[in-house]
Amino acid sequence: MKKNMWYTFVCILLIITCCSLTQAATVIVPDTEKESGKTIKIPITIENADNIGGMNITISYENTVLNAQSVEKGTLTTDALLEYDLDTEGVIKIIWVSTEGIDGDGSLAVISFDVIGNADDTSNIDVTSIEAADVDTLIDIIIPVQNGIFTVTKKSDTPFPTEITFIALALSLIIVTLRRKK
Repeated sequence: MKKNMWYTFVCILLIITCCSLTQAATVIVPDTEKESGKTIKIPITIENADNIGGMNITISYENTVLNAQSVEKGTLTTDALLEYDLDTEGVIKIIWVSTEGIDGDGSLAVISFDVIGNADDTSNIDVTSIEAADVDTLIDIIIPVQNGIFTVTKKSDTPFPTEITFIALALSLIIVTLRRKK
């Protein structure tokens, strides 16, 4: 009897250990930065996705720093149906559904923002709600979130590469012209 209890205990311990080693899916919004007047694409990513058939995601941001323009499918949702709503300032609603489900690591969606804030302004980009379901069982999946922060950077004092190229081309043209006159 004690031997059976010992085997049962060891089996339960192994099952608990194996289950705890499996990592849960996590949705991540990366920390990003860009200067004012530019457009930035920020991916909403997931790690360790396992058989997820769809999600309903609500994201909030500071609308005096960023202005959401559009949402594109991510690397994991290319075959999914994706819809979004930008009607409420400072809030993005994204819903996607896949009949095949998604697995692994990658982006769920990519949000395009115009940067409208001033240098050093910041905006939390927070997933305020998320609902997900297993593609086969339709059982709800609890997914933790890692939110991100966007920072408006100072404009660079160095010329852009196109300006440097133009200046180099203009100088080359002047040198060639002066040499031909000799």
